Amino acid sequence: MSVVHSHSQSVIPFGVTGQRLRPTFHMSGFLGSGSALFEIREVGGNTDMLIRDSGLGKALAAALASHHCPVH
Repeated sequence: MSVVHSHSQSVIPFGVTGQRLRPTFHMSGFLGSGSALFEIREVGGNTDMLIRDSGLGKALAAALASHHCPVH
């Protein structure tokens, strides 16, 4: 169990537009349940975007629900 923060150019547009990632080919099967949207500012205000306390961790876990990855 881990959280990885990345600035992948192929993923950033989904976070900016609020669109969910969807599987479109066999290598993206892990997205079968779609992706979760997590906006840290809704929970923690203006932050450094790192999950630094249990409150933010619980909020991220709640946003993930049954999804395997978030977009924020």
